[in-house]
Amino acid sequence: MALPIYNRWRLTLLAGIAGGMAEIIWLAVYSMWQGTDGWQVARGVTAALVPTLETSSVAVPLGMAIHVLLSILLAAALLPLFALLWRRYHGAGITLVVALAALALVWVTNFFILLPVVAPAFLL
Repeated sequence: MALPIYNRWRLTLLAGIAGGMAEIIWLAVYSMWQGTDGWQVARGVTAALVPTLETSSVAVPLGMAIHVLLSILLAAALLPLFALLWRRYHGAGITLVVALAALALVWVTNFFILLPVVAPAFLL
């Protein structure tokens, strides 16, 4: 049975926001542990899309908002696949494996294809 459209959008928003915020929290914890500037990543996200705002006071919140928006778009792209897998295999195991594979693909694409072209300074 397919989810009603309202529930699909709600699930997409929830999954995207949760995934985006989980990564932001992970980065904050890791940055504190390493003694580095975690906000630099948010500034880098802003600089990649709107270079003129990199040093502005809105760079960090805008970078975080862009990151969460991209997470929501990723959730929207993957939700049909996860729904199909869930219906076919009725379990969380395959969903977890596919989610991890999707995240690995996103990271490889970001760090080895997109960022070197769009914002090479971000990788240094």
